Amino acid sequence: MAETLVKLRSVGLIEDHLIRHRSGGHSREPEKVRLIALTREGKRIAGLHADRDREQRLYAGLVKPREALHDSNLYPVYRAHAVRLERGGATIRRVVLDFELKREYLRELRRRERATPGAPEEALKAAAASRHDLPIVNGKVQFPDLRIEYEDRALGPAKVDLELATAAYSRPHLAGKVQAGFTLYTAPGDQGRVGAAVHDDHDPVSEILSF
Repeated sequence: MAETLVKLRSVGLIEDHLIRHRSGGHSREPEKVRLIALTREGKRIAGLHADRDREQRLYAGLVKPREALHDSNLYPVYRAHAVRLERGGATIRRVVLDFELKREYLRELRRRERATPGAPEEALKAAAASRHDLPIVNGKVQFPDLRIEYEDRALGPAKVDLELATAAYSRPHLAGKVQAGFTLYTAPGDQGRVGAAVHDDHDPVSEILSF
Protein backbone atom coordinates (compact mmCIF):
# COMPACT_ATOMS: atom_id res chain seq x y z
CA MET A 1 0.00 0.00 0.00
CA ALA A 2 2.79 2.47 0.88
CA GLU A 3 4.49 1.91 -2.47
CA THR A 4 1.21 2.36 -4.33
CA LEU A 5 0.50 5.63 -2.52
CA VAL A 6 3.95 6.96 -3.42
CA LYS A 7 3.27 6.21 -7.10
CA LEU A 8 -0.19 7.78 -7.05
CA ARG A 9 1.13 10.87 -5.28
CA SER A 10 4.04 11.24 -7.72
CA VAL A 11 1.72 11.46 -10.73
CA GLY A 12 -0.69 13.85 -9.02
CA LEU A 13 -3.67 11.52 -8.49
CA ILE A 14 -3.87 11.80 -4.69
CA GLU A 15 -3.12 14.53 -2.15
CA ASP A 16 -2.42 14.58 1.59
CA HIS A 17 -4.36 16.54 4.19
CA LEU A 18 -3.22 16.96 7.80
CA ILE A 19 -6.14 17.20 10.22
CA ARG A 20 -5.68 18.39 13.81
CA HIS A 21 -7.36 16.08 16.29
CA ARG A 22 -7.59 16.04 20.07
CA SER A 23 -7.40 12.41 21.14
CA GLY A 24 -8.92 12.97 24.56
CA GLY A 25 -5.72 11.93 26.34
CA HIS A 26 -3.59 13.95 28.75
CA SER A 27 -1.64 15.79 26.05
CA ARG A 28 -2.81 19.36 25.43
CA GLU A 29 -1.34 19.36 21.94
CA PRO A 30 -3.69 18.09 19.21
CA GLU A 31 -2.49 15.17 17.16
CA LYS A 32 -2.13 15.46 13.40
CA VAL A 33 -3.87 12.80 11.36
CA ARG A 34 -3.00 12.35 7.70
CA LEU A 35 -5.91 11.78 5.34
CA ILE A 36 -5.60 11.03 1.65
CA ALA A 37 -8.00 12.27 -1.02
CA LEU A 38 -8.24 12.20 -4.78
CA THR A 39 -7.07 15.24 -6.74
CA ARG A 40 -9.25 16.54 -9.57
CA GLU A 41 -7.15 14.52 -12.01
CA GLY A 42 -7.42 11.49 -9.75
CA LYS A 43 -11.19 11.86 -9.71
CA ARG A 44 -11.25 12.10 -13.50
CA ILE A 45 -9.12 8.98 -13.94
CA ALA A 46 -11.10 7.04 -11.34
CA GLY A 47 -14.32 8.03 -13.11
CA LEU A 48 -13.07 6.60 -16.38
CA HIS A 49 -12.56 3.22 -14.77
CA ALA A 50 -15.65 3.17 -12.55
CA ASP A 51 -18.74 1.15 -13.35
CA ARG A 52 -21.00 3.99 -14.45
CA ASP A 53 -24.11 1.80 -14.21
CA ARG A 54 -23.82 2.11 -10.43
CA GLU A 55 -24.11 5.91 -10.55
CA GLN A 56 -21.51 6.17 -7.80
CA ARG A 57 -20.50 9.77 -7.13
CA LEU A 58 -16.79 10.53 -6.77
CA TYR A 59 -15.18 13.57 -5.16
CA ALA A 60 -11.85 15.38 -5.15
CA GLY A 61 -10.30 16.88 -2.03
CA LEU A 62 -12.08 17.07 1.31
CA VAL A 63 -15.75 17.77 0.76
CA LYS A 64 -16.44 18.59 4.43
CA PRO A 65 -13.07 19.46 6.05
CA ARG A 66 -14.50 20.00 9.55
CA GLU A 67 -16.03 16.52 9.51
CA ALA A 68 -13.21 14.81 7.63
CA LEU A 69 -11.91 12.76 10.56
CA HIS A 70 -15.36 11.39 11.41
CA ASP A 71 -16.12 10.77 7.76
CA SER A 72 -12.82 8.96 7.21
CA ASN A 73 -14.21 6.20 9.44
CA LEU A 74 -17.24 5.74 7.20
CA TYR A 75 -15.27 3.57 4.78
CA PRO A 76 -14.57 0.82 7.36
CA VAL A 77 -18.24 1.08 8.38
CA TYR A 78 -19.23 0.61 4.75
CA ARG A 79 -16.84 -2.31 4.28
CA ALA A 80 -18.01 -4.05 7.45
CA HIS A 81 -21.64 -3.89 6.38
CA ALA A 82 -20.95 -4.62 2.72
CA VAL A 83 -19.31 -7.89 3.75
CA ARG A 84 -22.47 -8.83 5.69
CA LEU A 85 -24.63 -8.05 2.66
CA GLU A 86 -22.40 -9.82 0.15
CA ARG A 87 -22.29 -12.94 2.30
CA GLY A 88 -26.06 -13.01 1.97
CA GLY A 89 -25.81 -12.84 -1.81
CA ALA A 90 -26.43 -9.11 -2.25
CA THR A 91 -24.78 -6.98 -4.93
CA ILE A 92 -23.80 -3.44 -3.91
CA ARG A 93 -25.04 -0.78 -6.36
CA ARG A 94 -23.78 2.45 -4.81
CA VAL A 95 -23.12 4.39 -1.61
CA VAL A 96 -24.90 7.69 -0.93
CA LEU A 97 -23.47 10.06 1.70
CA ASP A 98 -25.46 12.23 4.10
CA PHE A 99 -24.84 15.53 2.30
CA GLU A 100 -26.00 13.95 -0.97
CA LEU A 101 -29.25 12.88 0.69
CA LYS A 102 -29.67 16.36 2.17
CA ARG A 103 -29.13 17.94 -1.24
CA GLU A 104 -31.67 15.63 -2.89
CA TYR A 105 -34.19 16.21 -0.10
CA LEU A 106 -33.86 20.02 -0.30
CA ARG A 107 -34.14 19.92 -4.09
CA GLU A 108 -37.36 17.93 -3.79
CA LEU A 109 -38.69 20.22 -1.06
CA ARG A 110 -38.07 23.35 -3.17
CA ARG A 111 -39.74 21.70 -6.18
CA ARG A 112 -42.84 20.93 -4.13
CA GLU A 113 -42.92 24.44 -2.67
CA ARG A 114 -42.94 25.91 -6.18
CA ALA A 115 -45.57 23.42 -7.38
CA THR A 116 -47.96 23.97 -4.46
CA PRO A 117 -47.46 27.49 -3.07
CA GLY A 118 -49.19 28.00 0.26
CA ALA A 119 -49.19 24.31 1.18
CA PRO A 120 -48.47 23.54 4.87
CA GLU A 121 -44.73 23.34 5.51
CA GLU A 122 -44.97 20.12 7.51
CA ALA A 123 -46.87 18.40 4.70
CA LEU A 124 -44.26 19.49 2.17
CA LYS A 125 -41.43 18.26 4.40
CA ALA A 126 -43.14 14.91 4.91
CA ALA A 127 -43.70 14.44 1.19
CA ALA A 128 -40.12 15.38 0.27
CA ALA A 129 -38.71 13.11 2.98
CA SER A 130 -40.93 10.23 1.89
CA ARG A 131 -39.76 10.67 -1.70
CA HIS A 132 -36.23 9.78 -0.55
CA ASP A 133 -37.19 7.28 2.18
CA LEU A 134 -36.01 9.55 4.97
CA PRO A 135 -37.69 9.19 8.38
CA ILE A 136 -38.98 12.12 10.42
CA VAL A 137 -38.55 12.05 14.21
CA ASN A 138 -40.17 14.74 16.35
CA GLY A 139 -40.67 16.92 13.29
CA LYS A 140 -37.04 16.68 12.16
CA VAL A 141 -35.86 14.84 9.03
CA GLN A 142 -33.20 12.30 9.92
CA PHE A 143 -30.24 11.72 7.59
CA PRO A 144 -27.95 8.69 7.99
CA ASP A 145 -24.20 9.03 7.62
CA LEU A 146 -24.40 6.79 4.59
CA ARG A 147 -26.89 4.71 2.65
CA ILE A 148 -25.97 1.51 0.85
CA GLU A 149 -28.17 0.70 -2.10
CA TYR A 150 -27.97 -2.91 -3.17
CA GLU A 151 -29.65 -5.66 -5.10
CA ASP A 152 -31.01 -8.47 -2.97
CA ARG A 153 -30.97 -11.79 -4.78
CA ALA A 154 -34.48 -12.65 -3.56
CA LEU A 155 -36.17 -9.30 -2.95
CA GLY A 156 -34.71 -7.05 -5.65
CA PRO A 157 -33.62 -3.42 -5.00
CA ALA A 158 -33.05 -2.61 -1.33
CA LYS A 159 -31.19 -0.20 0.92
CA VAL A 160 -29.79 0.11 4.43
CA ASP A 161 -29.07 3.33 6.33
CA LEU A 162 -25.97 3.35 8.54
CA GLU A 163 -24.91 5.75 11.29
CA LEU A 164 -21.47 6.00 12.87
CA ALA A 165 -22.36 6.96 16.44
CA THR A 166 -19.60 8.33 18.66
CA ALA A 167 -19.24 9.09 22.33
CA ALA A 168 -19.49 12.79 21.39
CA TYR A 169 -23.13 12.38 20.30
CA SER A 170 -25.59 14.13 22.58
CA ARG A 171 -28.35 11.92 23.94
CA PRO A 172 -31.13 13.72 21.98
CA HIS A 173 -29.11 13.42 18.77
CA LEU A 174 -28.50 9.72 19.39
CA ALA A 175 -32.17 9.23 20.27
CA GLY A 176 -33.20 10.59 16.87
CA LYS A 177 -30.91 8.15 15.06
CA VAL A 178 -32.23 5.21 17.08
CA GLN A 179 -35.87 6.15 16.53
CA ALA A 180 -35.18 6.61 12.80
CA GLY A 181 -34.29 2.92 12.65
CA PHE A 182 -30.73 3.41 11.40
CA THR A 183 -28.24 0.59 11.81
CA LEU A 184 -25.75 1.88 14.37
CA TYR A 185 -21.99 1.36 14.21
CA THR A 186 -19.39 2.60 16.66
CA ALA A 187 -15.64 2.91 16.45
CA PRO A 188 -13.64 0.52 18.65
CA GLY A 189 -13.67 1.92 22.17
CA ASP A 190 -16.94 3.81 21.83
CA GLN A 191 -19.33 0.84 21.79
CA GLY A 192 -19.77 0.62 25.56
CA ARG A 193 -20.52 4.32 26.06
CA VAL A 194 -22.84 4.58 23.05
CA GLY A 195 -24.60 1.36 23.99
CA ALA A 196 -25.16 2.55 27.55
CA ALA A 197 -26.67 5.82 26.32
CA VAL A 198 -29.01 3.98 23.94
CA HIS A 199 -30.23 1.43 26.44
CA ASP A 200 -30.53 3.89 29.33
CA ASP A 201 -32.68 6.44 27.57
CA HIS A 202 -34.37 4.80 24.63
CA ASP A 203 -35.97 1.66 23.33
CA PRO A 204 -33.26 -0.99 23.04
CA VAL A 205 -31.87 -1.68 19.59
CA SER A 206 -31.13 -5.24 18.54
CA GLU A 207 -27.40 -4.65 18.31
CA ILE A 208 -24.77 -1.96 17.97
CA LEU A 209 -22.10 -3.02 15.52
CA SER A 210 -18.40 -2.20 15.54
CA PHE A 211 -15.97 -2.16 12.63
